[in-house]
Amino acid sequence: FIFDNMSSNSGYKLSIDPMSQLNFSIFTSSGIKSLTTSPIDNDVWQHIAIVYNGARYAILIGGVLDNSLLLSEQIVDSSSNNLTIGSSNGGGEHFKGAFDELRVWGVALSSCRITDQSSCELIGNENDLNAYYNFNNGEVNGNNFPMFDVLRYNHTITSGIPPEGRLNNFGL
Repeated sequence: FIFDNMSSNSGYKLSIDPMSQLNFSIFTSSGIKSLTTSPIDNDVWQHIAIVYNGARYAILIGGVLDNSLLLSEQIVDSSSNNLTIGSSNGGGEHFKGAFDELRVWGVALSSCRITDQSSCELIGNENDLNAYYNFNNGEVNGNNFPMFDVLRYNHTITSGIPPEGRLNNFGL
């Protein structure tokens, strides 16, 4: 799993299947809907963006549209599960790779803006940026176990709680 907050009746997740395809699953009022990409290259840095514009989910790889899904059903996201990055919500099925950063925007970004910002570190106070985790805390080749705080910015999510998190067992 790349990220997961799926429960038995709500939420979303992004995972990689055995064929190296990304699979984004969303709970809707009519059940789970999935969006799968073409195979991605392993052992190569990838920029992945998932964009929702109110009617369509799209997955862009390297700023280029790979696949999309029109969605007329209501999205069900009432899960009280925390968003887990790098494993399934239950703590198993760990992602075998590295994260540079995770950004959550409150607007659907254009492919041009995604491409322009894909290799730039943000300040963290950009308009419509809901959460930004750049995983830069800790010491290179240092003992970063058991955990370090993820950088916190003055952003809030629907609940009004700042999107804070903890990094567990990571390296820079």
